[in-house]
Amino acid sequence: MSDDKYIVFKKEEFDAWFDWLTENITDTFVAPDELEDAVVIRTQDLFAGPALHAYASSIAVVIEVLRQFGHVEQADSLVDVSDYLFQRAEEADAIHGKLPD
Repeated sequence: MSDDKYIVFKKEEFDAWFDWLTENITDTFVAPDELEDAVVIRTQDLFAGPALHAYASSIAVVIEVLRQFGHVEQADSLVDVSDYLFQRAEEADAIHGKLPD
């Protein structure tokens, strides 16, 4: 898993780009659907490391439970997600961040 699956923009910058885009495209333009169930955790946030460690750890627990009950393929499909979140948690820990704004 990597950051190649999702992208994040500051809303005001995206809105300006989107306005320009819709004004300059003459063909039918269909905007992508906005995700209503997404949450952004910035690694500079003081609480990002602990939050991401907790999330990664909860997935690691599920992986172990799935394996114990013979659902190895399902468990294996979650390993990359857990590893990714642990990596991002370590990155956030290294930043010694600031309070969220």
